[in-house]
Amino acid sequence: MAQAYGENMRQALDTLRSHKLRSALTVFGVVLGVSVIMLVAALLTGFDQKIQESVNQYGADTAFITKWDQGRHGGPPPLEEQQRKPLTVEDAKAIVERCTAVKQVTVFLQTSWSHNHIVRTKAGDVTAIDFRGVQPNFGEVYANAATLEGRFISEGDDLHKEKVVMLGENVAPVLFPEGHPIGKDVMIDGSVSSRWRGRKAQGRFRL
Repeated sequence: MAQAYGENMRQALDTLRSHKLRSALTVFGVVLGVSVIMLVAALLTGFDQKIQESVNQYGADTAFITKWDQGRHGGPPPLEEQQRKPLTVEDAKAIVERCTAVKQVTVFLQTSWSHNHIVRTKAGDVTAIDFRGVQPNFGEVYANAATLEGRFISEGDDLHKEKVVMLGENVAPVLFPEGHPIGKDVMIDGSVSSRWRGRKAQGRFRL
């Protein structure tokens, strides 16, 4: 048995020596094939992780509804989009009443990214931010709006139209480098209208 094994090995080595080019191409093909498989597997793993991160960011059971088509970059929206009826608070209430599978609905207003808002304090200012007007339950529906410090906007704030604001975790250190922004004043678009003066940072959230 051992002698047969040794004979097979000698024949194999003799074949490799007598057909060096063919052997080299065979080895190259095997190495290339394995490398391609590993590369594809790595890319698929990366794509899968990216998709999971995106889903977890917004919430696996969260859906966004808007009158605008998603994925459009630059330029004004088509006329057909502009002529669509805007969504209202009544639409959100209808979803809650008629769709029993829906746990909760929140409504928010968000300006276009082409419209830059300026948030300013004596220590600094921030532009090109994600600027939204939200309801008190926004933090419960949107998984990425976890409160890190202070509190979220309350029903009382909404009822009495209080001028309060939540600051993103990357915004607060710029506006308040000394820390502790809760209860302090910020200006939003102060160069346009002074009525924003006196908004207070009631908390900050991850965004």
